[in-house]
Amino acid sequence: MTRILLGQLGSNGDCFYATAIARQLKHDFPDCHLTWAISNLCRRVIDNNPHVDAVWEVDVPGWGEMRRVWPIFEQEAWQEVALGTFDQAYLTQVFPSHFCNFDGTVRPPLFRNFPHPITVPIDPVIRLTAEEEERVDEWAAAHKLSSFRKVVLCECSSKSGQSFVTPALMVEVARIVGETDPDIAFILSTHEAIDVDSPRVMHGGELTMRETARLTHHADMFVGCGSGLTVMSTSSAAKPSLPSMQILAASTSVFASFKHDFDHFGLSSDHYIETTVSDPERLAQMVLYALDEGPAACQARYGQTISPDFEHYFDLIDQMLIRPRHYVDAAQSLNVTIERYGPRPVLCAFAKAVVLPFLDLDPKAAFPRGRREGDRLAMLISRPVPAAEPPLRSPAEASETA
Repeated sequence: MTRILLGQLGSNGDCFYATAIARQLKHDFPDCHLTWAISNLCRRVIDNNPHVDAVWEVDVPGWGEMRRVWPIFEQEAWQEVALGTFDQAYLTQVFPSHFCNFDGTVRPPLFRNFPHPITVPIDPVIRLTAEEEERVDEWAAAHKLSSFRKVVLCECSSKSGQSFVTPALMVEVARIVGETDPDIAFILSTHEAIDVDSPRVMHGGELTMRETARLTHHADMFVGCGSGLTVMSTSSAAKPSLPSMQILAASTSVFASFKHDFDHFGLSSDHYIETTVSDPERLAQMVLYALDEGPAACQARYGQTISPDFEHYFDLIDQMLIRPRHYVDAAQSLNVTIERYGPRPVLCAFAKAVVLPFLDLDPKAAFPRGRREGDRLAMLISRPVPAAEPPLRSPAEASETA
């Protein structure tokens, strides 16, 4: 029996995405024994997961401690492989040590850190227990959700920093919607306290993130801010194709856009509406229109196509790779980004100004991988730069034009 270790400590959304890798490992090695190393902060994500045989729970005192804990875990993981505890280990976590495959988005870099193709469905795997489902259904009955014409489930806290949404903003949106149609209920899911005095605005924070997947089955629309609950709403335990409106910060661009992610993987995004609007009156209009006319009509009338903006990518690469002088890893990151988006002028300019001139300052540049990544980057940015920015390409389209 092959003993495999999957190392993905956090965050919640990333661990949800990594469940596809656990599924892939069980597909590739049906008789393997799979141990998932995960932080105590995210442990519940993989409860009852059918593809995980054992859990190595790693204590991370807080989200800010991941940078300190990960290198220690990584050293211990490879030591366990050397000792024969595991036959193979796959450490897929991007932050803080594996930024070389980062392209400004979330799911593709994580999959690139896994050295085999992903051929199984990529939707996050959540298998709820009967007790979890019963608890949610009882909660829905106690709050009389079925008595409302429509129910809107809201993610109100953006721990991932991809949105400006706050509980106060969503309380205001719910108030404005209620003035037009008091038969629409709002469930505000957040760990933060909220102050509401309306029976049609409920605090869903007492339910766990996993249980919120079940709660989507009692909802007619999901309003999210690109964080863990949004990922959860796309999982196997959630209501399929639930209309979803994502309120995002324009500055995080492709990092935040779920339509962008779905399009990349060839998944349908017809049920998604995306906006960078912060005005509660406008957001309330969008919610009402989407509930009555459907997400496609709302996207056509109010939604936005969020154009790629690489400033957030540059900031992260500068922080994680340039300042520590990991220029080879920065070159590899630019290579996968240019191969995904084409030789966009801003990417080529960053490579020429910030990475290639300093490649030899990185000791890894003297080794074969360092030379390969440097030569590959020089070749990619030497291609003619298009007069206009090319449109986003799916993997199939990219392979056809390669």
